[in-house]
Amino acid sequence: MIKSKMLLGMNVVDVKSGKIVGKIKEPLVFSDDKILQGFILECNGWVKNKRVLPAKNIKSIKNNVIIYSAENLKDAGNRSGIDTKGKHVKVLGIKVISNDGENIGCIDDVIFDEKNFSIQGYVISDGIVEDIINGKSIILNDGKIIFKGEEAILNESDDVILKNDISLKKAFKKAGEAKGK
Repeated sequence: MIKSKMLLGMNVVDVKSGKIVGKIKEPLVFSDDKILQGFILECNGWVKNKRVLPAKNIKSIKNNVIIYSAENLKDAGNRSGIDTKGKHVKVLGIKVISNDGENIGCIDDVIFDEKNFSIQGYVISDGIVEDIINGKSIILNDGKIIFKGEEAILNESDDVILKNDISLKKAFKKAGEAKGK
């Protein structure tokens, strides 16, 4: 599994020509999907423009994103080659609330399987201070998160939120326990 933020700014290379065709700008997620459909690229040229890289055009992800053909890149508004009926969601930074209206945080990252591009979960930030003290949360993508406009609604939040084990609070607790022994 891989986090989408690890790819942001990464070069996209056409395997046929060996040329860099752009850089990853953001993950391409649609409201009704459980699959990462691809990425939006920022392409250089006379004028910077955005292009869509469908996931099925990705050959491998290592130090660069290697694609089968730059010819399969689409203009940012073009959905051909993308299997979805939902609405495009700029998922990074979107507010997540429970179905009771409680603020859970904002989507900070998308976790996906790099082989089949299925979305496994979303990393949730509750602000930098809270993230440092308590760690970030992860919401599993099991159909309980619904994208509505500029926010995401999470049903049954107790079942699907995992707390990250890495936090300052836990580090201090472990250090205190070790010192007491």
